[in-house]
Amino acid sequence: MERMKGRVALVLVMAMLLSVVPVFSGAPVQAQTLGKNDMEDGFLVSEMVGDGLNGEGVWVTEVYNNDVNRSRAEDTRVSGGYVPITVYDTTSDLMEFLEVVSTHDEPIAFNDLYEITVADRKLTVTTMDGSSDVVLTRDQVVVLWHYRTDLTVKVPTEAEFRAAMKIPEDALLLKCTDGTGWDATGTVSVRDKTTGETTCTFTTEAGVHVSDGHSVELKLPLMGSTMEAYRVCTMPTPGIVTLTQVRGLMYSDMDETTGKGLYITEIRPNDISRSAQFGLGNDLMECQADPEPSGLPLRR
Repeated sequence: MERMKGRVALVLVMAMLLSVVPVFSGAPVQAQTLGKNDMEDGFLVSEMVGDGLNGEGVWVTEVYNNDVNRSRAEDTRVSGGYVPITVYDTTSDLMEFLEVVSTHDEPIAFNDLYEITVADRKLTVTTMDGSSDVVLTRDQVVVLWHYRTDLTVKVPTEAEFRAAMKIPEDALLLKCTDGTGWDATGTVSVRDKTTGETTCTFTTEAGVHVSDGHSVELKLPLMGSTMEAYRVCTMPTPGIVTLTQVRGLMYSDMDETTGKGLYITEIRPNDISRSAQFGLGNDLMECQADPEPSGLPLRR
């Protein structure tokens, strides 16, 4: 009984500590398999998985289901003094996506083991060339592009999508289709085909979790299938996942020689016009982020 109490206390302490890990850039994560009694950053890693805690699975780590208007006819970015984007002959959302990771120790044939639904509609997941032979490994972040097969107009190319959404080259890009558009309010779920159980789920609410051009980043729960909101209404970051989001179930190859210090990791030097809200056209919300590396790197 005393051992069980100690284990529960240790798990709670680790959960609290992991929840405050800062977000910052780092080296690509390489999967590591640690032994039961191995230590990682001072914690007994085996206590983080087991006894009902989440371990192996496929998890949705970001939902972007409300893209900006990329219509050629309605584009006012250049006339408004903003950086132009590639435009198309439709007002439909063209660059929505889901981001997922696998925490399985071994590579998995995704379509044999899992299925993903959006608003109870099953997604067809394929490679970019249309193959259903989709393999996920633990050392990669996967971006599922909502490819609009229901539209008759020209849609973005893979290169245009990657460039517009700033997807890292090492991120795996796949297509997901369901023959229709997505609503900003809706439920995304992952189901285990073997057991029929929902292993991962999250319901986005427009204006709370997502907004026009902004996504929600998700974090694995310690137990259960309902993902936790990590950052809401944030700029999309497809292909980039923090260690905090996966609760230590993926590891980095960053070694002890990596310099420690204060680094600028993000700069926002060109804010949108907020004259309607504040009565001033000047950029009011420009900023830069300077988190201090803690040895727990961001996964990319």
